[in-house]
Amino acid sequence: MSITSCTTCQQSMWNIEHEHRAIQELVAQRGQYRNGYEEGRQLLLAYILGKQPNTDALKRAGYLLYNCSGYEGGMQDPLVWEFIPKCYRNKISLHWNGIGGWSHN
Repeated sequence: MSITSCTTCQQSMWNIEHEHRAIQELVAQRGQYRNGYEEGRQLLLAYILGKQPNTDALKRAGYLLYNCSGYEGGMQDPLVWEFIPKCYRNKISLHWNGIGGWSHN
């Protein structure tokens, strides 16, 4: 593995941790999630960080994103995928297979 890819992965994880913490702080201030989109993103980020290793939570994140904002607006939203390292994308896709119009190839 090259230093660049290692540094890129480290930067991605730092960004994910920062985003996870920001959502966590907002939820703590409000006392609840604003909507399913926010909760779905939080579950997805927690899974990647290893804070929620249960794949059922990963699948729940997909359902929350789909039910709140649909296939294109939730599950495929660029903000959802922006920080996710490529090494996690296949596993996420596999667990989201069959939710809404999602198809794992």
